[in-house]
Amino acid sequence: YIYCNGTLLMAVNFHELYNDSKTFVDMPMRYDPDYILKQFNTEFHNVSIENINKTKLKVFVDEHFTPAGSEMMSCTPMDWHPQPAKLMTIADPQLREWALKLNAIWLTLCRKIDPVVEHDNSRHSIIYLPNNFIMPGGRFREFYYWDAYWIIKGLVACEMYDTTKAMIENLGSVVERYGFIPNGGRVYYLQRSHPPLLAGMLYEYYEATEDKDFMKSMLSIIEKELQFWENNRKVNVTINGVMHTVFRYSSRSNMPRPESYLVDIQKAQSVADKTRFWQDVASAAESGWDFSTRWFGDKRTIYTIETTNILPVDLNAFICWNYELLEYFFERIGNQVKSEFYRETRAKFRDTVHKKLGVLEYPGGVPTSMVRDSEEQWDFPNGFSPLNHMIVEGLRKSQNAQMQDA
Repeated sequence: YIYCNGTLLMAVNFHELYNDSKTFVDMPMRYDPDYILKQFNTEFHNVSIENINKTKLKVFVDEHFTPAGSEMMSCTPMDWHPQPAKLMTIADPQLREWALKLNAIWLTLCRKIDPVVEHDNSRHSIIYLPNNFIMPGGRFREFYYWDAYWIIKGLVACEMYDTTKAMIENLGSVVERYGFIPNGGRVYYLQRSHPPLLAGMLYEYYEATEDKDFMKSMLSIIEKELQFWENNRKVNVTINGVMHTVFRYSSRSNMPRPESYLVDIQKAQSVADKTRFWQDVASAAESGWDFSTRWFGDKRTIYTIETTNILPVDLNAFICWNYELLEYFFERIGNQVKSEFYRETRAKFRDTVHKKLGVLEYPGGVPTSMVRDSEEQWDFPNGFSPLNHMIVEGLRKSQNAQMQDA
């Protein structure tokens, strides 16, 4: 709770002890949280947050917390190779060199969580993972859910199948613990998820290795995660007099995001309904598009954000893909009953996505956004890898030769 809300968190952010709110909530505790809170309340008794001495507060934090990320250890993926066979088949020498440089980056991003976290997790915001993993990098020291999908595609391309399997096992352990996969590997992310791509990760691994035993062992976990979305993110809407079931992003949190606490507090100053604002901000973060004018009521400013009122085509397409992959997996292990169930579920849901959400109605392209003067990163002119990949895959899988060439 120190990492998610409370006076200590508020004080650290009010006095801006760090340039990034995420720094404090990533710092392991030297002592049990109850003891730290008792000491904080004793030292700053009857002092309002704004009147706390900043220097004394910084000393207190340094005495009771260790540096951000100190529960992590660098590691070397044992299946890494400097010249993966698949990359060496790239004909263009410049592209091949670029791919090999990317392959070398795996060595800088591999992390292992200190085993002490597993046995004393109350002092850490990190969610314990049993295996090594590849982190995104920069301020993102932990796993991130949908980021992991493209990391795994890269690992498979580099023939790092053991590391791929280990990362999928990590995420499976998170589902078994919490019933879903949070946005990232910190306790303060447990109020929201990320686009559901665990089944897609398993598909990438299975297609490369044909490891049927592992695939089979993961199916109950894939179904459990899908159940989370069906139980918590599904809504019924009436379109042209007909009831349809669709999905939306909708975080349970209605407070400032701990990792962006100060920004969320500042942004909410001019908003009347702050709790609704913070829920919609967290829900936009759940989408991975944090932030884009697609979530804004006026298509201009974050103050009009209304994520929970929007039925995103991309989320519903991801859910549809989950049904398709489960159909495929169960067919591969000979469970025709479940395979047929997911085939029928997918067919019905796919019809809703195509006919009711307008997925194919945009004329002449699939823009991230055409808002040219936005201050948000998920807007024109930025092109993000996840969207480019989806467009490329859509063109590649089409039946149109011209689109395939494109």
